[in-house]
Amino acid sequence: MAREKSNASNYDVAGRTISRLHKSLLYYSGQLDRTYKNAVAAGEPTWRILRYEKITAPEDHMFPIALNQFVRPKTFEMHLKYLKKNCNVISIDKLVELLETNQEIPNKTVVITFDHGWIDNFFFAAPLLAQYQLPASVFVCTKYIGTAQPYWEDQVKICILSLYDHSVFLSDIPIMTDIFAGARLKKEDLKDEGTTTNYISLLLEYLKGRTEEERQNVFAAISKVLEEKLKGFPMELSFIGWPAAKQMNAAGISFGSQGNSHRVFSELSAEDVREEIRQSHSILNENGLTPANAFCLPEGAITKDARRVIKEEGINYALAIGAFPLPKHPIKDQATILGRIPIYESVAFCTEFFAYRIWTSN
Repeated sequence: MAREKSNASNYDVAGRTISRLHKSLLYYSGQLDRTYKNAVAAGEPTWRILRYEKITAPEDHMFPIALNQFVRPKTFEMHLKYLKKNCNVISIDKLVELLETNQEIPNKTVVITFDHGWIDNFFFAAPLLAQYQLPASVFVCTKYIGTAQPYWEDQVKICILSLYDHSVFLSDIPIMTDIFAGARLKKEDLKDEGTTTNYISLLLEYLKGRTEEERQNVFAAISKVLEEKLKGFPMELSFIGWPAAKQMNAAGISFGSQGNSHRVFSELSAEDVREEIRQSHSILNENGLTPANAFCLPEGAITKDARRVIKEEGINYALAIGAFPLPKHPIKDQATILGRIPIYESVAFCTEFFAYRIWTSN
């Protein structure tokens, strides 16, 4: 067994080394630029929208951060240096203006966006953006601004890890019986600390497919045990507050809506979607922040009804996650989807990987 693990580890290292050599060759030989130019000549957009979440060092947090959620501050600065030197960085509002007026968008135009408005965006991202004089937009769920209240995914993760530290397993909680069966998880999966992250990921993926009410019932049951064992829910400040948001806005960072309560639109009625949009825009305006002229879909979840409501609310573009080709003939009664490239540490830890990520993802 030890030899098998060693061989797997060696293959993994070899794979990463080959990948880095490949991307470095494309970058330094100029082939990456030629690939981009060929794609543009074939009709691909000249622009890209980048999606960041946290700009932080994961070891500074109470609980683990998913690998696809963070970029280290030094890495983010490297990204900004590359963008400043090689790209035309504009705001999301400017991109929407160019799209709506059918103006030509310069080659290698890039838009920087952040999802959720984590507090580290203020402490780490904002000063670096100001230093390199680059615009960006932060899309927030207004209910969470200035709070330490985690999203439900983080609530579950924190509960699991906190209980695990006290030798309490979720499988000991009655309501979890059906959940474990559905997610195909076993109590023994938690015996090895090294498997905990995978265990949490599997559980979260299963819960994402359940209704909001089912998720709330699960969290309520876990919280009850947490209160009994730990006398409370461990927290750290999670989100930007209004004073910080206003300070960032004054420095050239715009703010947009991701709804009010981070409810996934695919689970909501059309009128609930409308209320999420109107309420979040109202709160942004009340706090002196003019909402960006694109709407950010919570978790990137897309439905025709949501797109229709967004359009009816006077917003022509909605931001998703991943590649979404810009349609030649947009649907008149629906918001047009703009895809974004997720940027995180493990896929963009050096300049070659970052450039490859941008210009080969669309």
